[in-house]
Parts: sequence; C-alpha cells; structure tokens
Amino acid sequence: MYDQGPKRIRIDDALLEAKCPASRLPGRTRAPRSSLDRWKAVLDCITQWHVDGTPEDVSRIERDLLGAFDPVQRELCARAFRAWREHIGNEGVATFEPPWPSVTSEDGAHYLSAPIQVELTHDDGSVEHIKVKASSPTTEEERAIITLAAEDGVDYLEILLEPGQVDALPIDPARATAVVGALFTLARAERDREAEYRPGFHCWRCRRVSVCSRYPSLVGEPPPSGTPSVTLSKSTLAHLDQCPRRVAWKSLIHVPVPGDEEFGGPALAMGIGFHAAIATALVDDDPTGVMDAHAHGLPASERADFLGLWDAHLTLQQAEPAPVDITTTELSIGCTAPAPTPSGPTAVTFLGIADAAGREADGTPAVIEHRTTAARDLPHLEQELYAVAGSRAVGAERIAVHHHWLRAPLEEACTRRVFEPDDLTEAARALFDAATQIASWSREDATSAPHRVGAWCDWCPYRALCERHRN
Repeated sequence: MYDQGPKRIRIDDALLEAKCPASRLPGRTRAPRSSLDRWKAVLDCITQWHVDGTPEDVSRIERDLLGAFDPVQRELCARAFRAWREHIGNEGVATFEPPWPSVTSEDGAHYLSAPIQVELTHDDGSVEHIKVKASSPTTEEERAIITLAAEDGVDYLEILLEPGQVDALPIDPARATAVVGALFTLARAERDREAEYRPGFHCWRCRRVSVCSRYPSLVGEPPPSGTPSVTLSKSTLAHLDQCPRRVAWKSLIHVPVPGDEEFGGPALAMGIGFHAAIATALVDDDPTGVMDAHAHGLPASERADFLGLWDAHLTLQQAEPAPVDITTTELSIGCTAPAPTPSGPTAVTFLGIADAAGREADGTPAVIEHRTTAARDLPHLEQELYAVAGSRAVGAERIAVHHHWLRAPLEEACTRRVFEPDDLTEAARALFDAATQIASWSREDATSAPHRVGAWCDWCPYRALCERHRN
C-alpha cells in the first residue's frame, strides 16, 4: 500500500476532543458565518488593492467586493480594509497564500500547520509573512508552530484588523516546543468515540452543541444534522426584552467589540474572581481556607470586599428557609429549541453555567446563581432557562431556582422560585417563543433585527455603530 504521508492535526478539534471526547461524534449543525464571510471579503479587498497598484481611491474596490453586504457589515468591512492600508501600507510586493509554516511529529505520523495569508517582500529584500486576523489574536498553538517552523530572515506578524494593530507572532522557543509536543501527544492518544460527555465552557466551540444530549431539544428529537443553528448565552438572552438588535449582533452577526472588558471595570473583575474562588471552595473540604487563600493574593483595597461577599454567603447559607446541599459547581446546562422559519427549522440553543447545584432538604433539585452586584433585577428568562434545563438534566418534575444576592440585606438576599410541572411547561413555552423570535432574524442582514432605544443603550457596546444605522 502506498504511503499516505503524515495526517494534519486540526488544532481546534484536537483540543476540544481532549476536553470532551463526544465532540467527535457524528452530527453537525450550521452556525452563523457572518464573521467568516466578512473576513474573506476584506481579504479579497486587500488582494485587489495590491493587484491594482495600491490606489488611494478604493471606492470601486469596496463597491465591487462589499456591495452585497448590508450597510452595517459594509461599514465593518470597510473599517477593517482601512486598517490594513493604514498599518501595513503599500510598501513592498505582496504575494498571497504563501506556504504555511508546519511542523511534523518525530514518528512522521502527524503534522501541524498555521495559516499565513500574505507575504510582503520589501525593496531592501526583507520579507514579512503576515497573518490577517479579524479581531481575535492568534492562538498560542499557532504561534508555537510558527516559532518552530520560522524561516531564517523572515519576520512573522499578525494584524488585528479590529481594532487595528500589528504584533510579532513568535513566542519563547522552549514554550513553543512544549505546546507543539502536547498537541502531538493528543494526536497519539486513543479516545473512545462512545466516551462520556464532558460539558463545560468548551461547549461554545463545539459544532454539535445543538444536537448534544446535554442540551436536550424542547420538542423531543434533536435537530437533524445540517440544520441552521445559533447558540446564545444566558447573558445574551437577558437583553432580548430590551433590544433584539443587540442580541442579533452578538449571536448571529458576530459584530466585534474591541476592548469588551471596559464595559465592566473593577466590579466585573471582582465578580469574576469571586465566582472562580467560590466554585472551588463549595466542593472543597476546607472552603474557608480556599477563600482565604484567594483573598491573600488580592490588593488590600479589594480583600475586605472579597471576604465580605464570602461572609454574606455563609450567613445566607445558615439563614435561608430552604438551604441547598451543594454537590457541584460551574454546571453547564442548557436546552435547544428547533424554532420554525419559512425555510425550515433553526436550532436555537441556550447555554448557561450555573454557579452551583444540589438538592434541598426534601430532595428538590436546586440551581443556585450567586450575584455580586448591588442591583437585584432578575435577568430576562434566566430563571426559566435554569428551571427547564436543570429539570431535564436530572429528570425531575419539580425544581427550585435560587438567586443569592450577596450585597443585599439578609432578609432580601435570596430569591427562590419553585417550578412545578405547569410552571415548567410555561417556562419551556417562553423559551420556545424567544427562540422563534431569534430564528426569524436574518443570519446575513444586521439590520433585520429591530432596535429599541432605552436606558440600556448607555451601556451597550454597539451603541455608536447602532446610532449610525437606525434608519
């Protein structure tokens, strides 16, 4: 038999399979691809610009190659195209799709490669290989491959078109060797196709999340392979009753938001740190020791606040009428609604990471959400999502959903709602209605979802872009 040569490792698939072997099982749905379509269109603009001799007037290029997009996405593409012209410029001769850097395993069975889109050769003979990225930096895995496979005398760079910055790609060679070695080890590992499902944060990267048994269909059977799909977090779903456009731009159109962290600030950082710490503490034999260890590494100005939240939790744990015996933390739960559209069903999957779960004294399963903000507004459909997904996960007809407000007075610190069978039916109907609304929006047209103006606009990361396209 002829030698087939080394097999290429798909990095994302290998990393995902290591976390959840079931991710390799059959069944795939079609997620929105607006961001990919925009990236390809921008790369086409860049290519044509160089072919045309890098003209100052790019109106014809944008008209020809971006004209099919709606006004919002056309602006995003034009902005990304402008970033290339401003940060890379017109110096040098551009060659597109140069050979990709690659590394082969010692046994010759597998190889890894990292895509490079542009080679620039300057008048002085220097050469740059440039990776064109939309808004997410190149992964450490691809940087490691480029580091080990780099050609002498070639500079390897990435350009982030949004917000527009150029960085070097290579990393420390010792780290690169370790990262590449770990990937080859994963490729050699034997994984059982029937292995257990291991849900977690990595579910967001899985192409079969809408058919996964851990996120069951509200109508019984999972959607068929190839069904159009969209995945929403509980935090995105919470905006549905405020502004549909914000939900659509986040989940369907994938409008980039550079510097997303600025919409949270220190309070968000504290909340994230506290949630990570308490998730470990609640299933540890020495929970207070765990929290003290986390607090020790904080600045003095934050330590008291951190420990104050923990004290509030302990007090509430002793005082609430229906305390929960916690058995797990950071529990991934969700459900899928195959919503009807004129062209067929769209699978809308709602995902949530419950802070904790367990059972009340009478055996009622319970889901707990810890809240570290001063506001005590229940997010839209969050209780319904936790109730429906949680009840189906454990096969229960009754479930309690707790929200613990750790900055509230003790008498107001727990919002507990028990869902009986009729409540669960109504909650599932509310989620299905939300899915139907979401499925009615175009996956290609950013203007199809209506906008609503309100106080929430002040904190919306899309505000400036939205205001330019409200007519």
